Amino acid sequence: MEYLKLVKRCDVFLKDPSKEGYKLFFKLLRQVYNNYKGQAAIKIIENCWEHLQGKDNISDNDIRTQISNGLDQFATDAAGRVRYLDRYN
Repeated sequence: MEYLKLVKRCDVFLKDPSKEGYKLFFKLLRQVYNNYKGQAAIKIIENCWEHLQGKDNISDNDIRTQISNGLDQFATDAAGRVRYLDRYN
């Protein structure tokens, strides 16, 4: 895959038209962004996406709520990580 030069080998092709194709997309993101911050952000985004997929009518408020919850979780995880690193460094 010429456009993903930073990934040494990539056998992921998003040809699956079902709703399960998103799992391949997040798997690819985890390969590209394989540091702690990237992994944490991807997991939060994936959780938001999964939550919204279960709804029939998604309102602006639903999206704002999920983004807000995701940012809160990201901040909580980051604060915990900083405390852990301070303790053991």
